[in-house]
Amino acid sequence: MKSILVTSLIGGVVLLLLSSCATVPTEPLGPDELRLLDIQIPGAGRIKAGALYTINVRYETGGQPKIQRICYSLGGYEPKCSRATGIELGWVGTFQMDIGGNDIGPQPLEIYVEYIREGKIRRTNVVSTTVEVLR
Repeated sequence: MKSILVTSLIGGVVLLLLSSCATVPTEPLGPDELRLLDIQIPGAGRIKAGALYTINVRYETGGQPKIQRICYSLGGYEPKCSRATGIELGWVGTFQMDIGGNDIGPQPLEIYVEYIREGKIRRTNVVSTTVEVLR
C-alpha cells in the first residue's frame, strides 16, 4: 500500500513538472519575437474580490517588439485586453499589469500579449497560474 502511494506521488510530481514546462517554448527567439516566462503575484497569489491588483509578468525578447495589447483571463472568462502604454521592453525583464476578479475561490489566470513582428500582429505564448480570490 505504501509503495503504491509513493509511486503515485512521484508520478504526479513528474506530470506536474512536465505540464508546467510545456507552456514556455525553449527554442531560440527570432528577431523582435516576444516570449512570456511567468507571472509573479504579490501576496502569495491572493487578491480581494472587486479590487485591482498589480502583478508582474516576466518576459524575454529577441529584439524590440512593439506591444499592442496585454490580455488576461481570470476564472475562464473571455479575455480582457487593454492597450499597452508606457512599456519599454529590454531583452529580458518584467512589465506590470492590473488584474481583478469577483468570483470567490481559486481561479485560473492566463496572460498573453499581442505585439507587432515583421509588420503583423502576433500573439505570445500563454502563461498561467492560479489566483485565490478572497471576499
